Amino acid sequence: MALLCETWNKELSPMLGEIYCNVLAELNRDELGHAVTELLKSDREFMPSPGVVLSIAKKYRNRKLYQTRLEREKLSRLQPSKATWMVKT
Repeated sequence: MALLCETWNKELSPMLGEIYCNVLAELNRDELGHAVTELLKSDREFMPSPGVVLSIAKKYRNRKLYQTRLEREKLSRLQPSKATWMVKT
């Protein structure tokens, strides 16, 4: 959060830090890092609220979960099923 505060010239008070930490506690480092990077690339004029950071991170998480599911489905179609291995020819 210090990076966001520095970028938008906002003081990171203990209370503000606690608010952001409480709201963003469910995120892992990758998700939070992605959200911060996206916000730093944006043309925002004001520091984003914790809810905005959380929303961006959750969209990223959902996209990653969807990609993982698609990859698993693709792999399962490529691998023969157990029933195929059991059939005697």
